[in-house]
Amino acid sequence: MPKNNNPVLISGLYSDSKKVLSKIPHKTIREINESLIINQNYRSDIIVLAGDDVCSEILSKIGLIPKKNFSDAPEFIKNNSVHLMKHWMCIWAVREYDEFVWIDWDTIQIKTLDKFFFEYCRKYNTPKFIYIKKYWAKVNCGVYYSNINWLEKMELGLSSLDSETNDELCWSKVLPNNLDLDQRYWWGDLIINIWDKKDLNKITKNTYFIHVKDFSLYNDVKKHILNLS
Repeated sequence: MPKNNNPVLISGLYSDSKKVLSKIPHKTIREINESLIINQNYRSDIIVLAGDDVCSEILSKIGLIPKKNFSDAPEFIKNNSVHLMKHWMCIWAVREYDEFVWIDWDTIQIKTLDKFFFEYCRKYNTPKFIYIKKYWAKVNCGVYYSNINWLEKMELGLSSLDSETNDELCWSKVLPNNLDLDQRYWWGDLIINIWDKKDLNKITKNTYFIHVKDFSLYNDVKKHILNLS
């Protein structure tokens, strides 16, 4: 049974390290600052995680106190943080809380999360991902849900390492074939990806989150939402 009535919402900051070379994630830091202006509720609603001491200090300066610092992660995770730390954080979250919804910072929440949203998370007892037609990976993890029943597969995906592994490919290795045809794994119009103005028509009255290429589309998103009212 979950430890909370609803799945916890989590996000994090981790370094751009690959093959031991650690880099401060400047792009993500910019996204966090912009996201907190647009999504002011993220400060109170999201449990924030730090990949290491540097990220923990950066988050604290932004006013976000990390719930956990992952400087104790295995070396193979820390040495390829840019590709593996997010998946490691999510494995921790499912162990700690039984279920979670990961929310990337480059998102816009346009609707309050309610009973329907959380019930849909648990529907079919499957993880939920953003569907992007012809996406390079099998799934998109911009906003995604998982629970304790999928812990073993999450760990298996992480252990099946190759040179191109990241969190989305970790999932791709353990999910069914022909996933495109299986609606049990997708958010549908509850959470959508917007890369260009032409994608705005994907937003519906059912949409809770929009995963964006960048926040330059924010004003266009606001106008489109007003037109839906």
